[in-house]
Amino acid sequence: MALVVVVVIGIAALTGVALVLAMSDSPLSTEPVDRLDDGLPERPLTSHDVGALRFRIGLRGYRMDDVDLALERLRDALHQAEARAAVEDQAAEAATAAPPKRARARRSPPADGS
Repeated sequence: MALVVVVVIGIAALTGVALVLAMSDSPLSTEPVDRLDDGLPERPLTSHDVGALRFRIGLRGYRMDDVDLALERLRDALHQAEARAAVEDQAAEAATAAPPKRARARRSPPADGS
């Protein structure tokens, strides 16, 4: 009987401690309220855009639709940057591979008048 009383008192004490801790201010309370995700801007992306990106929180983590959309935009932006870089590289290679055009030397008429 005494063991049952000790267990009940222990459970009550743990429940009280858990309630006090749950009501106290925790670091999670400073987290911003879940809002509509702004996602990535509809302009060419910069590294700042990636650093400022925030996702909405779902049941088991970030919302997969938000993350998938952001990754698609990042993939497209990287693809465009790679395509521009490839064109610039080809232009640079073509400029260095072509021999410089030499001006033809004009033949001057013979000095003796013949």
